[in-house]
Amino acid sequence: MAILLISFFAGPALTVSPLAPSVKHIVVTRALDITYFEGRIGVLHQAEVVSAVGAYLYLTSLIILQYRITGNKMLLGLLLRLGVYFLGIANDSAIALGFYQFFYMSEYAFFLIVVSMAYILLGRFVDVHTAYEKLNEQLEQQAEQSRRSAC
Repeated sequence: MAILLISFFAGPALTVSPLAPSVKHIVVTRALDITYFEGRIGVLHQAEVVSAVGAYLYLTSLIILQYRITGNKMLLGLLLRLGVYFLGIANDSAIALGFYQFFYMSEYAFFLIVVSMAYILLGRFVDVHTAYEKLNEQLEQQAEQSRRSAC
């Protein structure tokens, strides 16, 4: 958090500098040859990337610990999705730090998490709606039986 606050007041040489662009050139096929320019990241943002990866690994260890304690199977799904997202973040971090040139993938990995969350929430909504319909039918049957027995 301190690195983020310091970066607001630091100059572009320490954060992101558009004056010294980092040129990325990626050849996918002969027809798909991509070149793009981005600001070169400074030492503060490099430290931010490294600390974010560390925080992510700590979060993952907490989820694993929670799974060991509770045995909740949903945490395994969460770990799988976070693992995919971590691979995207690790890829993007390596690209930003200049280890290799490739496509940024974290946005696509995050999209996977959003879609899977929507799928889970939709399933739960359908389950709740089905339970509501069953309860409503039971209530109508009880009301009908009460009317018949009252007559």
